[in-house]
Amino acid sequence: MQKKEEILYCSLKRKQEKIDILLREKDNNNSQNIHFRIHVESNGKILSSKQTQVLILKNFEHKQIIYSQNKTIKKLKEKITTINNKSENTIETDDIIVLNDAEI
Repeated sequence: MQKKEEILYCSLKRKQEKIDILLREKDNNNSQNIHFRIHVESNGKILSSKQTQVLILKNFEHKQIIYSQNKTIKKLKEKITTINNKSENTIETDDIIVLNDAEI
């Protein structure tokens, strides 16, 4: 298996353990097993290998979108900080010029 597939496998295993805990809690409360508007079955959903592959690809696609958006957000925050610093420096420079003129 490739590294990304191994990471995904471990992540899925952890999430399945969380779902098992959720199912046990729901069974104790006699409530329906619905999570994120999906009926969760104790034996899991049966998917073909192609459906599983589509889910894996969709997962990586969504992760890439989130990564790209976070990168864009970081760049924009850096631009805002740079602009704010430049405007503060400009104001300080203007204040110094005004003080110098007043002293003269």
